[in-house]
Amino acid sequence: MQTMTVNLHRFRVVHLFVALMLTGTITVSATGALTQSQLITDVALLEGSKGILEIKDVAQEDFMAVSDTISIGYSNAVTWLRLRILPAPDGGDVALTFGSAVPDSLKLFGPFSAPFYDTATGFDFVQHEEESPDWPSPLPGYRLIPPEGGAYYFVRIQSTGSIWLHMEAQPVAQAIASTERRYVTQIVYLTSMLIIMIWALNMFMVSGLNVFGWFTALQFVWVGNNLFYLGYADSLVPFLSHETQILLFRSSVFCGAFFSVIFHRALMIRFEPSWLALRLFDAQLGVIGIAFVYFWNFDKVIALQVNAICLATMPIVFLANAVSARKNASPGLFAMRLVYAMLSLSFILNSFAVLGLITSALLAQYGYFIHGALTASLIILLLNAKVRDMFARARAAEITSAEIDRKNQIEQEKTRALSQFIDMLVHEVKNALAVIRMSTPAHVLTDGQRARSAEAIRGLTNVLDRCNQVVRLDNNAQMLCLEACDLTATLQRLCARADYSARINLKVHGTVIVHGDPVLLDVVFGNLLDNALKYSPPESEIYVSLVSEDGGHSILFENALGAAGVPDPKRVFERHYRGEYARAEIGSGLGLYIVRGLLHLMGGKISYVPAEAFIRFKVWIPC
Repeated sequence: MQTMTVNLHRFRVVHLFVALMLTGTITVSATGALTQSQLITDVALLEGSKGILEIKDVAQEDFMAVSDTISIGYSNAVTWLRLRILPAPDGGDVALTFGSAVPDSLKLFGPFSAPFYDTATGFDFVQHEEESPDWPSPLPGYRLIPPEGGAYYFVRIQSTGSIWLHMEAQPVAQAIASTERRYVTQIVYLTSMLIIMIWALNMFMVSGLNVFGWFTALQFVWVGNNLFYLGYADSLVPFLSHETQILLFRSSVFCGAFFSVIFHRALMIRFEPSWLALRLFDAQLGVIGIAFVYFWNFDKVIALQVNAICLATMPIVFLANAVSARKNASPGLFAMRLVYAMLSLSFILNSFAVLGLITSALLAQYGYFIHGALTASLIILLLNAKVRDMFARARAAEITSAEIDRKNQIEQEKTRALSQFIDMLVHEVKNALAVIRMSTPAHVLTDGQRARSAEAIRGLTNVLDRCNQVVRLDNNAQMLCLEACDLTATLQRLCARADYSARINLKVHGTVIVHGDPVLLDVVFGNLLDNALKYSPPESEIYVSLVSEDGGHSILFENALGAAGVPDPKRVFERHYRGEYARAEIGSGLGLYIVRGLLHLMGGKISYVPAEAFIRFKVWIPC
């Protein structure tokens, strides 16, 4: 319990650390987002090309003017961009970068001067083509030397998945500074995501709650997806081709969507939303699963579009579950609804940006970060209440445990005192009974009186012995000395006692050796014989038979039904239980309770197997 409390206190420190890192990341991100491109003066777009046009054909097409931030993808077609880039003020190189994008392919053509094509002379400019980006950073980009007055460049882009492009052309020194800011932002962001993932994993191991397990899986997939998205795949898995990296990246999109739905479903189910609202989560899981199969076997573009549409419905699913929730679980209905309202807004903004309905350089450059950090922050706030609840329970459990330990110590002291008292009582009563027996002259009592007195003294002595035996059993103080025991010899010795041997019919065959405690076996068999003799009709025969069966040996004690009647099969082994008509005999109701406890210590067992007009107890002892 103390270990659990220490771990939980450690999580509070983690919460603070994560909050500070996320705050720092937001600050860095906001600073980076203020960077403006001053060297791109014209951006134009040509969509829907089938990919077979040559650069000289593209140059003659009609381009549509757009901003320096665009959203494209979900198509097998090729997209062309036309950029006019000015030279650097210092005359040095210019870095053209495309913020946070993972296209399937990216090619640059240029520099070109306008007009691009002259009908008389044809192409009168130098054509330049880059097969792959050459800017030394995870961001895709190029290092250029635009001529005096600027030049046009054409960019050929193909992407099956959706990408945001924020184009910047800066002097190299400024681009390096921007790249360093991006590195810091990304490192802080990814570190925060990893810390959150480790935090969730620890919480899952401590609490065992599946909601933390699903959150861990979601964070793991999300971090992997971001590593691909931010362009670190070449550094992490350089042995994989670009095509394979793109395939893994697109697959992680489906995995992230799948685990996101599972996590939110597991979290929301604690608030008991309506049955129909929960089924919306199930429908999303089915659609994402089908789209993933379609991605690998049929059309990747259609599969990605279906997955995007499914994610676009997340605000509807969130709000339907939040509004219909009926249970006020931690951290409360109001807090939960507020959290999911903000998450829904985040999803809506993200979807609008992907569809091109809103244009934002901030979302284009840091959309992955804003959505991921906001989701993680909100989930931390939501689950933090659960952590506080676990703290409270841990403290309460420690208090309860300490109280239980204290009560156990008191009970142990009481048990020891009771055991000492009973030992003393048994000793003194036995001495008194022995004095009474010796002090009664034989000629004063008739034979019948003497027999009844002896039986009463023996019965009282047995009651005291059984009380003492029960105290040792209940206090786990019963000593056990296992050794090889001859069951046949033990039964023959017990059944040969002069005062009742004539009534016992013993059936044994050969020597039977078991591993047991000889003293405790005497107590077990002695109690069963005493019961059979006491509660059977006078002078009736007692049957004892020993047979080998079921990996051990069984001893059956059988006597005719006497005046005490039939015991209750459900209560026959209860402590102090005695049948209504059995109270006429001296007894404590402890004999069968003791027998069962002692046999359990030796690995054996006893069962009550009544038959018509007979009482039967069956003892089984392992070999």
